[in-house]
Amino acid sequence: ARARLNLARAYAATENFKDAYTEYRRAGDLLPDDIDVQAEVGSILLLGRFFEEARERARKILEKNPSHLAGLILLGNALAGLQDLESAVSVTERAIQASPQREGTYANLGALLMSLGLPYEKAIGAIREADKQATVLRSLKPGGAKA
Repeated sequence: ARARLNLARAYAATENFKDAYTEYRRAGDLLPDDIDVQAEVGSILLLGRFFEEARERARKILEKNPSHLAGLILLGNALAGLQDLESAVSVTERAIQASPQREGTYANLGALLMSLGLPYEKAIGAIREADKQATVLRSLKPGGAKA
């Protein structure tokens, strides 16, 4: 199974994506309980625009670990690719709560909010509010943000 994963990575590194998708799927199917491998497989499937398959892999990750950051991000991106933007916003907000220090997730949230038709100023306001809440969450964790 690990050999398939390494082969998939090699195909992707040489931009042989057709074979990479096949080998990533095989590796994922052979390692169904390895949620980090599932997240990697799902991320590659997103690149190929296999949104439904990526969504299903993300859901399986989250069944095992509901706060798995890569699983949440994968699910949010897959839902966005499937044009289920409201659900993508909800999942992205969960990802922010799971890891408030990950700045890229705020950008994802802003892009999703604007895709929903929220004016730029309101989307920025929502991002700032999410960041403020994340700062509070960080401060509650040991070694979190300093005031």
